[in-house]
Amino acid sequence: FNSKPHGISTRLAAEMRDAQREGATAAKAAYVVSIDLPKDPHPRDVCPRIADVLLAKAYHQAGLAVDGPECVGAETVGNKVILRFRNAEGGLLAKGGGPLRGFALASSERFRWVWADAVIKGDTVEVSAPTVEKPEGVRYAYQDLPERGANLCNAAGCPAAPFRTDTQPTYTGEALNPGARRRGPARSDFIEDPRLPRVLIIGDSITSHYFHGV
Repeated sequence: FNSKPHGISTRLAAEMRDAQREGATAAKAAYVVSIDLPKDPHPRDVCPRIADVLLAKAYHQAGLAVDGPECVGAETVGNKVILRFRNAEGGLLAKGGGPLRGFALASSERFRWVWADAVIKGDTVEVSAPTVEKPEGVRYAYQDLPERGANLCNAAGCPAAPFRTDTQPTYTGEALNPGARRRGPARSDFIEDPRLPRVLIIGDSITSHYFHGV
């Protein structure tokens, strides 16, 4: 599924990643992040990460760092949003050096997304934008193909998964469950309605091509 992203709009693949991350909270499930790898990564790029996750979580092998930073809270202070993360032992880093990329911020007045500046402060990230005085939500790498890169990781080099803190309606949620509204940033709209089937989705490329028919 390689449609070119336009602006910072919510698209299908981005929402699928949300659903995948939520599904990984189930017992005996894991979420392997590959958003920082080159477009269309080959198995040799992803398989070592999958193997490490299996060794750490299924076979309980010690000494393997497999969990990237996970956003667990967002606090608005003035014109900034301060994001708190778990799995940030040793601090947060921008992979490859340089500034953090891929963060977007929305204003509470018109809820229009703009690219934002993000600064690491220990195990938190401060997000702001010159044109946003009253921020409402933050999104990180929340596109089909994040054009601004995704370089947030922890000291162990494990990348953060794309995420969002807003509760705006989603494309898939509105299509499959008209009128639905998100009750929190960790939920996915398309499984909110108990009448809808629960579907296990593995991968976000081949499977997403058929997702409209699910």
